[in-house]
Amino acid sequence: MKQFRLIIILTILVVPVFNLKAADIVINRLQTEYSQTPLGIDVKDPRFSWQMESEKPGCYQTAYQILVFNDINIEVWNSGKISNSESLNVRYNGENLKPVTKYKWQLTVWDNQKKKHVAESWFETGLLDNSESAWNGAKWIGRSNKDLVLYSQYLPVFKIDFTVQLDKRSNSTKAGFIYGANDERLMDKNKNITTNREKIKGWFNRAILSFS
Repeated sequence: MKQFRLIIILTILVVPVFNLKAADIVINRLQTEYSQTPLGIDVKDPRFSWQMESEKPGCYQTAYQILVFNDINIEVWNSGKISNSESLNVRYNGENLKPVTKYKWQLTVWDNQKKKHVAESWFETGLLDNSESAWNGAKWIGRSNKDLVLYSQYLPVFKIDFTVQLDKRSNSTKAGFIYGANDERLMDKNKNITTNREKIKGWFNRAILSFS
């Protein structure tokens, strides 16, 4: 009887210690403007988000701190320690961000056991300006008006031989000649074959030929 009681006591003491060691806390999914390590964001005060994961039930965030550094590792924002559980859309509130610059941000999270957990991520800004002047005289890539010349000899020419068999049951004297891609609307004789000549969404052409 004494041996049975001893086994129960040892089990109660050992199991909680094992669970504490296995319950590692991980800070992941660090996002800036809903994206992980985004490039070219045009938001002057971006928002930060993250998630805390733990195998231990009842573990939660009690405070956080965000540090943001520019491309030469100079601190541009320090949120200070904020005592709340907020982890979604924390807005940047530091120095004005520079265009086309890579920034690193460091996150520190405190859990309900007063332990710190640190994670890092980064983002890169875009031009931060919607005006044309932000492009520094850049021009759209394309041909000039002198190049917009129609050279008919470059157009494809097709020579096609075909036989048309009319449907006796319908007594129709019209036949459809369809060319383009294998669009199901064109392949079905009951769809869209109604007018003499037209374009379907600018890609598929058709012509209706009449026979006497």
